Amino acid sequence: MNKYSDREITKIVCFCACNRSHILEHLQNQDSYIVKLCRDPDTLEQAVDAIHPDVILIDCTGAPDNCAINSSYNVPSETNIERIIELKEIVTPKDDATFYPDKAAAIPPIIFPSYLPEHLPIRSIVDKSEILFVFDSDPGVDVRLQCVANRCDVMVSPFLFEELNFKIKLHANQRELSWQINWHKETLNRAVAHIDKLKSIIFDTKTAWARENEILHNSLKQISIMSNDREALKRELHTSRVKLFENIKGINEFLCSMVESRNEHQKGHSKRVAQIAEFVAKKIGVGASSLKILKNAAMLHEVGMLLIPSSILNKRAVEFSEYEKNMMLHHPSNGAAYLEKCPGFEKVANIICHLHENSDGTGYPEGLKKRYIPLLSKILAGADVLDQIWVDNPYASIDRILELLEEKAGSRLDPSIVSILEKYVVTVLYFNPSANKTDIDQLEEKEDNQPNVEPVNGHVRLKEIPIYQLKPGMVIGTAIFTKTGTKLLSSGTTLSEDSIRMVEKYSKEYPIDDTVFIKDFS
Repeated sequence: MNKYSDREITKIVCFCACNRSHILEHLQNQDSYIVKLCRDPDTLEQAVDAIHPDVILIDCTGAPDNCAINSSYNVPSETNIERIIELKEIVTPKDDATFYPDKAAAIPPIIFPSYLPEHLPIRSIVDKSEILFVFDSDPGVDVRLQCVANRCDVMVSPFLFEELNFKIKLHANQRELSWQINWHKETLNRAVAHIDKLKSIIFDTKTAWARENEILHNSLKQISIMSNDREALKRELHTSRVKLFENIKGINEFLCSMVESRNEHQKGHSKRVAQIAEFVAKKIGVGASSLKILKNAAMLHEVGMLLIPSSILNKRAVEFSEYEKNMMLHHPSNGAAYLEKCPGFEKVANIICHLHENSDGTGYPEGLKKRYIPLLSKILAGADVLDQIWVDNPYASIDRILELLEEKAGSRLDPSIVSILEKYVVTVLYFNPSANKTDIDQLEEKEDNQPNVEPVNGHVRLKEIPIYQLKPGMVIGTAIFTKTGTKLLSSGTTLSEDSIRMVEKYSKEYPIDDTVFIKDFS
């Protein structure tokens, strides 16, 4: 269906001064019309603005009811009256005696344009819609010329209502087409303006491109020069880094040797702490770069001892005064403060600084608690404590070492770190008391293939089994911790049905290692 040739609904404002009009009745009886009636010329413009009609129909086929014909009305002659009556019979029912009681009353006076321009706001509404005047008879050349001058159409009786419908539809479609044409003109004008703008932009872009091309050419020259300089700087930087790493390594070894020379009874302590810390860090999943920093921190964690007089170092712990105890407690932070001033040792210093922080918040220097203590500092503290327990108890059994280690869980050490330290005890420390790094790597490979661990100085063998194989009567070899640090069972605990159910329950709800160590007395 062509929307320009067949409109479903046509909105009409009909100005009709009389109470009854056959044209008005016809329009109101048509389902395809929406008609708004206006009888007052002063409100015509408001009616047009209210519904935005497709056609404005000015019905001039009758005079206003109960109104005298003023001097501006021209009454037709007798000859014209007869002709009008004949013509009106084409569109008017002849038997309507109530509306036409006699021939004289059936002759409606003609409203000539002397009435219309004076009373109707034609000039203010002509641009808002199509205007159609309907007359009973030819209003004359002057009237028609005035209508044409105001861009208004004229229909004169006699005519059929089909002609009126066609005329209205034609004007409605014409208005639609006019609107479409104006819209396309505006769109075209905007497109032309946009094209002109694009042309201007393209011209400016070409000018800017030429300028940028020149700048780019010069920049490429500069980049080439800078690239050569950069390569030279990279070579210098690499050389400087190599020298810095050599210097750091030299300083590291020098400080370690100085620390050990001040404490003969602690000889090898830093190296052992580094090995333990490396074992724990690998189990946790610490990255390679952080692992390297941790090992350096382990080698230098007692550098603060160099600031303590030999007279204090040679004393036993029970002989320390309060001042001397305080000095010993703060030696990691004091040593870290000096290391921090050395380029390349800043991260190492940060780890050592919190060496004496306790998991329960009672440590030094800041009294940090649990998760607020840096992870690498917690690992280093655990490695330091384990080595010190082992050195202080050279002939202790594996059960005693584990017991002393578990006493530190939750107070001095993070329980999750203690859990891994116990694995180190049963898989490395008591498998080979003089284990070095090569031994540790070999043992980690051996754990996958040989879960049974045979201690050197004990008659009890520890066996690693999955949680689902636990049975009542088995004795726990190492404490069972959740990965959040909660201790479920201590080492040496004999399993019962209730304890096994508890472990199985926690293994489903909280992270627990898939395997545990039990004592094998066979």
